[in-house]
Amino acid sequence: VIAPDMAVVKLSLRGPDGLPLRAQEIQVVSAGLWSDHEGAAVYTGRTDDAGTVRMRWYPGALRLQVFAGRP
Repeated sequence: VIAPDMAVVKLSLRGPDGLPLRAQEIQVVSAGLWSDHEGAAVYTGRTDDAGTVRMRWYPGALRLQVFAGRP
């Protein structure tokens, strides 16, 4: 399989109240054609105290779905 080089992506996540999602478990998936198929690219991680997460992902203009859990 040939894949493009990955880039570092910074996400700043906020809740419905506008406050940062501090120390939250998250899951990020590519929103699109392959997102609901086995083998889809998935990132799991945790936000920092500012609601920020940095992850390695494929570069380009993509739509991402972010799911946040409990601290």
